[in-house]
Amino acid sequence: MQLKKTSIIILLILAGFSVIGYFSVKTEWKNYISRDEAMQLVNEVKSADELPYAFYELFEIKYPNSLHNNFSKQFFKGVLGESNIEVPSYLVASNSKLQYKIQNKKGLVSFIWFIEENTSQKECLNYYVSKFDYMYNSKGIAQASKYYFNKDAHDLNKNEIATFIIMLENPYYYNPKKHKERLAKKVKKMLSSNKN
Repeated sequence: MQLKKTSIIILLILAGFSVIGYFSVKTEWKNYISRDEAMQLVNEVKSADELPYAFYELFEIKYPNSLHNNFSKQFFKGVLGESNIEVPSYLVASNSKLQYKIQNKKGLVSFIWFIEENTSQKECLNYYVSKFDYMYNSKGIAQASKYYFNKDAHDLNKNEIATFIIMLENPYYYNPKKHKERLAKKVKKMLSSNKN
């Protein structure tokens, strides 16, 4: 009986430390960034133009569940060997100007959680792609679609959208002007996995 009481007390103490640790991490971003700065980024994310519907479909094929999972779920998958970098909230937080003010991983994780509490993964993807440097002074999909395909972003076909999704990995390595064959193989592979 005494052993059972001791075990329960130890479990309660551990649970208490876990709760304290969680709230410590959850608010860590506030040590580096003001609420006004954080909310300004959230408002920019929320106001980004929507991508073509096919972009979301193909992004989900390339990065399954990334528009539905939060960073914590993807993070634990990353620990198990799967990718966790393609979660749009992670991409927004780790590529924002505010990221340079955060001085540790705990602060970055808490900032990602804050972004997720205030936006959706789809909104984060809209924002990230609107700011992404597709090279040749083509910032965002609107400029890039005009530069590479002489089209409006909403007029792109699936091959062209797949091109921009693949370029998110590395725009130089998958540059359509310099590495057409490499990019074409990757686009074909991505679109063929769509049919399975």
